[in-house]
Amino acid sequence: MVKQVRVRSHKSRKDLLLTASIMVIVLLASSLIVFTWFLIAGKGPIHVKSETELRKAVNTTRINKPVNIILDGDIYLTEGTLIIPRGTDITLSSNSTEEFF
Repeated sequence: MVKQVRVRSHKSRKDLLLTASIMVIVLLASSLIVFTWFLIAGKGPIHVKSETELRKAVNTTRINKPVNIILDGDIYLTEGTLIIPRGTDITLSSNSTEEFF
């Protein structure tokens, strides 16, 4: 009795290469979607302890992206007026249990 051996054709190699290519494209596309979602969603609350950190947090805020900046103590503005850029959605809140900050 003669044993038959199945030989892979070039077509099956092409199918395998096409399938692997599609899988790589899908993986890259899904990674791009997740990365873009993180950029659009913005960051969580930003904790600041100094005037420098507060100015950096305000100046790096993107337009139309809500940001909550939490003041972790009293911050005195010694470098002049703090200018909030137009079009930004910034909420300042205190980390203190006291009524005023």
